[in-house]
Amino acid sequence: MEVMKNSRLSTIKGKQSRSVQGDAGHRGDRLLAQGVRRDEEGRRAEALESYLEAARLGNAVAAYNAGCIISDARGAKRDPAAAVRLWRLAARLGDPDAKYNLAWAYRRGFGVQRSTRRVFLWTRAAAEGGLLRGQFNLAQAYLRGTGTKQDLSKAFEWFQKGAKAGDPDAQYNLGVCWECGEGVNRDQRMAVV
Repeated sequence: MEVMKNSRLSTIKGKQSRSVQGDAGHRGDRLLAQGVRRDEEGRRAEALESYLEAARLGNAVAAYNAGCIISDARGAKRDPAAAVRLWRLAARLGDPDAKYNLAWAYRRGFGVQRSTRRVFLWTRAAAEGGLLRGQFNLAQAYLRGTGTKQDLSKAFEWFQKGAKAGDPDAQYNLGVCWECGEGVNRDQRMAVV
């Protein structure tokens, strides 16, 4: 059953990291910036080196980016298990995109054994981290009971969060919830708002 809103992985990002503090954190941020620059220039193998070094210093975005490079063999040998390890590191450091990619990995069996329960858990973590597509997918999981017990009120709650954040798919599904009375009392007026 399709749960993920976007079945593609989240990809390389160049935003500032929430890395560890102090000299190691500053060095990690510089290495991240260097990696992004190299990545944009098409120097993937060198970008990977920068990302890996920054990841060792606790830079979440760098760990996430390194996992992305390794996952799709852009500048490195494709190694699903290594990509998952890097995304786990980034997830432990708080990166919501890494959590989303871990959900994707468990859904596809990419470097890990498939597990609908773990798809749900990582999707929830991504949603709680503020990732819109994670919020939508979590609402879908609650709506369908995929990886968790079906809970229409929680589905409605997560569609509502996504809708308030401007996600058009969540807005549509929120209207359907109002129209059909799924997780909320049926209200045709609210369905069209």
